[in-house]
Amino acid sequence: MQNHPVRPQISRHLARLAWLAAALTTSLPGASAQAADEAALAYPNFVNRPVAITFDGGMGAPTGFFGMSVGYTLPKSLWAVELGGGLGSTGTQIAVQGKYYLPIFGSLRHALVLQGGPSLGLIGKPVGMAVPRKDSVVVTDSDVFYTLWLHAGAAWEVRWGWGGLIRVAAGGMLNTATSQAALCDGVDTVTEGAPGAGTCTSRHFALGPEVSRARVLPWLQFSYGWSF
Repeated sequence: MQNHPVRPQISRHLARLAWLAAALTTSLPGASAQAADEAALAYPNFVNRPVAITFDGGMGAPTGFFGMSVGYTLPKSLWAVELGGGLGSTGTQIAVQGKYYLPIFGSLRHALVLQGGPSLGLIGKPVGMAVPRKDSVVVTDSDVFYTLWLHAGAAWEVRWGWGGLIRVAAGGMLNTATSQAALCDGVDTVTEGAPGAGTCTSRHFALGPEVSRARVLPWLQFSYGWSF
């Protein structure tokens, strides 16, 4: 008996239609809602306590040396957004971060957090920060100088069922734009009383204009707080 040449083609078309139907089914709102419900049930510590308030400390961190952040996990989702502020080497810091939680080995408490976003550092009298400058630079009371960083990194977060949380994060930051670097450019920023250095010298830590000359820097942050 001779095989019909059309039957294999029909089988292939039916297989493709079955795959397409399955793909459409999983993309329907009901299926998305079901997946969200499953996430909420599987990881209640992260999903059912969507608001997180943390106190932050770090070096080069999005909120500077020390600051505070408020995060919000999207409804029945493992995506979150975070807004924070603090004080850092480049001045008053304002940071916005997008985050995605990856529970570690299905744990209810532990998660790997992927994060990234911009952080803006401001110095100037209007934001309450003194402006380091060399003698040749004139600064008025209304001047504000900025450095815009782009942060990316990963964190380990523990979030308990009663609401407490701790987080350790690290990554790298890219200097995308700055008006601070020129304030101390070309002078000795280490030796006290160096000719023309003005207020740019510091023997203990780098000032904002000096940090702003770097293109890429690492960062580290430790946070603790409460979720509800």
